[in-house]
Amino acid sequence: MPKQIIFGGLVILPVYMIWRGVQAVTVLTKHQPEDQLKVIDHVGFVLISLFDGFVIVSALDLQAPGWLVAVIAVRAVGVGIFGINVRKKTLKMQTM
Repeated sequence: MPKQIIFGGLVILPVYMIWRGVQAVTVLTKHQPEDQLKVIDHVGFVLISLFDGFVIVSALDLQAPGWLVAVIAVRAVGVGIFGINVRKKTLKMQTM
């Protein structure tokens, strides 16, 4: 049952990821430097989602226990968010 719930969520997620990608392209077409942070958020979400999906599926394929899959997924999201925040800080420092 947990696998069915996880895979159900992973089926819905690509639709939202495509929408976020379209939002990023829309922001990029405006060519406003302050909007780069929004693009980083949109693209970062998509990258984190893809990475997390691969990590979850890999852990399930390796027959990891459910609690370990959850821990790995949460840590993967945390690492991704940290990376996005570092990039945003770097971008802000470059524009000053």
